[in-house]
Amino acid sequence: MKKWIFFLFLFGSSLFLNAQDTIFKKNKGRVLAKVTLVGSDTIDYYKASMPDGPVYHLPKSEISYIKYENGNADYFEKPPSNPENSQPGNTEVRTQTTTEPVKPFEKEAGLRIDVGRRGFYVDNRRKTQRQISKMLQKQHNPMVDGYLHTSWNENAIGQVCSYSGLVSSAIGGEFFLIGLITAGSSNSSGTSSGPDISGQIMTFGAVLFVGGVTSNVIGVIQKKRSRASYLRAIEQYNGSIL
Repeated sequence: MKKWIFFLFLFGSSLFLNAQDTIFKKNKGRVLAKVTLVGSDTIDYYKASMPDGPVYHLPKSEISYIKYENGNADYFEKPPSNPENSQPGNTEVRTQTTTEPVKPFEKEAGLRIDVGRRGFYVDNRRKTQRQISKMLQKQHNPMVDGYLHTSWNENAIGQVCSYSGLVSSAIGGEFFLIGLITAGSSNSSGTSSGPDISGQIMTFGAVLFVGGVTSNVIGVIQKKRSRASYLRAIEQYNGSIL
């Protein structure tokens, strides 16, 4: 019976020792504690031997690092060369070695850009036009940049012409219908006074409609020219990496 009591006492003691935090001070001292708060300048903790006792405060400037009961650690100065348990803690930023990730278009710099029926391809992987533009700009080739800017300007003009053409065509069609309705109502009533308002409205609507269609055609032409300039930029890029 005494052996079992002694065994339970040892087991309970080991649980108590493991269920605690350890504060490692810069002067090589250690404090067995239960950390309750990590503030901006100090930490608050209970002593492990007095879990119901008073709260103690310790300046962070005196602390090297804290190892928590779950195995995590917070470092307040440069950590050891090979900390096995230096997992992220609660709030503190610790010294880390970081490497800047390589951007996708940097990995693909120098690879040929292929143009297919469904889009652009680099190393047999489909790419968006935005990704291709980044690759073209990354080369810093004056000829490529010139074609790119020409393509963007032509595309912007095409977008404006297409949008204004759609609006003009829609408004012109409405005016033309209003003129037709006005002419029909005048003919049915058999009265005609003053100038032919309905004819003027129809003429105005027809002019707007034709102007809108013309603007749409110009927009389509500009977009095709923009596409051609963009393909020239790709050709220039492919030619410079051979």
